[in-house]
Amino acid sequence: MKETLIILTEPIFKFNKQFFDDFDVDFHIYTNGDDSFYNLKSDYKNIIFILDDLRFDCVVKTSNPYDTSKHDDRSLSVNKSIYYDNWQIFSDKFPIHTKFLVFDFNHEAIQAPIESWTKEWLELSERHYCITQRLPSIENDRCLNKLIYLPLINCYYRYGFSNFDRLDYSNPSNPKYDFLTYLGHHSKKDKREFRFKTIKYLLDNDISKLKYKDDDSINVGYDGYFDGGQGHYWNLVSSLTSKLQIIFENDDVQKDFYEGERYYLTEKTLKCFYYPHPYILLLHSSVIDKLKKYGFKFSYGGDTHEYYRDLIRQIKKDLDGWIKSNTDDFYHNQNNLYKLINSKKLPHHLFINKIIQT
Repeated sequence: MKETLIILTEPIFKFNKQFFDDFDVDFHIYTNGDDSFYNLKSDYKNIIFILDDLRFDCVVKTSNPYDTSKHDDRSLSVNKSIYYDNWQIFSDKFPIHTKFLVFDFNHEAIQAPIESWTKEWLELSERHYCITQRLPSIENDRCLNKLIYLPLINCYYRYGFSNFDRLDYSNPSNPKYDFLTYLGHHSKKDKREFRFKTIKYLLDNDISKLKYKDDDSINVGYDGYFDGGQGHYWNLVSSLTSKLQIIFENDDVQKDFYEGERYYLTEKTLKCFYYPHPYILLLHSSVIDKLKKYGFKFSYGGDTHEYYRDLIRQIKKDLDGWIKSNTDDFYHNQNNLYKLINSKKLPHHLFINKIIQT
């Protein structure tokens, strides 16, 4: 019998499979509704239970890792004693030496427990650990935070990009548009209106060479952007109708990485790195600095709409020249993405190894 048991979800296992393959440990992968982990043998020397942000949210709100009935209830953050009580009910079902790791890697907004209670949760026990892409204000040896690359790797696996060989790329010979942007799902009316207003500002109200409308001949639908949907792949093809993509992330360019606890990247950034068609990512300089820390390259980085408007003004004077001078960065970022994906020594890997060895 092996000394260590790691209990985790399939997405977390898949996310770290190459790393986990080198470990001589037992794994118990749990799926939605499966509570068999309560009945596992307790004679392991080391037991580590890994929860993603959704499972953690469910536990501290209901004591049940699968009960999402209060997932959208933010009023509970007012009375945090509920968090303590529910966590105690859940954790008491495991051997006393069990270690718990919250693994926040999803490209979604976090709920109140992660945002406002993680620091207190870490202080409850020396057996509590956290790995997170955000929560920059936490200072605790058992919390590895600000890992901005985590949602990029998650999206690579979640949306099925990992199922295909690396894509070759060559510049389209005669694209119809100079610029292309995506305003977002039609259901997000306010966000689309804000982005349209912003892109017009960035282009000095000249959108005659901008593609921003969906193709009438293609309708992937809202569902097409969920797990394994075709929408993300269609975006890659659609980008070839322009010379340069101007890409909005989930948050506005003026949102600082350190502004609050909630900043996260999404598949929008992943797709730029995955397929090196020329792009400008509308990111705050603090976010770009974080990406540079993990090997990505950018020739720009500002904090305001004015900065990016002035940048695009300069680019428009010699669009082909700007693309040529930045081509090496686009290819470098694709290579760097695959380097991260295939690495077994990323900061969160080393942190997990430390937990196992402790």
